[in-house]
Amino acid sequence: MEADDINFAKDKPIVLFTSFWDADYLVKQEYFPIKTNEETKLVWLDNYSIHSIALMTPEKLKNINSLEIPVPRIDFLCPTYKILMAEKANKDWEKYTTEYKALLSSRKDEVINWIDNLEAGHLYILCCWEATGVSAHCHREILYENLTKSKSLRDKAYYIYRHGRKGLDASADDIVIEPDILKVDNGSGDTDKMINKMLNNINEAPF
Repeated sequence: MEADDINFAKDKPIVLFTSFWDADYLVKQEYFPIKTNEETKLVWLDNYSIHSIALMTPEKLKNINSLEIPVPRIDFLCPTYKILMAEKANKDWEKYTTEYKALLSSRKDEVINWIDNLEAGHLYILCCWEATGVSAHCHREILYENLTKSKSLRDKAYYIYRHGRKGLDASADDIVIEPDILKVDNGSGDTDKMINKMLNNINEAPF
């Protein structure tokens, strides 16, 4: 089998959505597999960057993979402090989804400009807190769905979603799900206690 038959395409940017802990696990590997159209492809970690789409970064992972600089945050992909705190208080995911979608819509020029300037073949790892799956949710789910359903943006990059359990539970198996969207399921988790502890130490919203 030729290398190009098993390696994931590099003709577009690759945007990966996952948790901080999964990102920390992944960047210690040479590659990770995904499955699309009944074929398994390898995404190599030889050209990547890590970005936070959360208002905070876990203290222990501020320098993922021993990076010398903190993980940079993409502010226009983050929820606002007000929206996040309302969801933590009320546990109303439907309302949170509506408000975050409206926020993305108000920031669409920044989102489009960001996507348009991504480098082909480069892996952009977008991180947040929750390991999604059974009961936990994260705004990166909403962001992923918006980008993959956008007529103007869905073909400008490859979008890969991981539930993000790996790194929290290194024994968790990766279960690959396909159809027309690329999605890797590696369990679920709840980090509400850690998030709330850090939120309590914040005096003002970043924006």
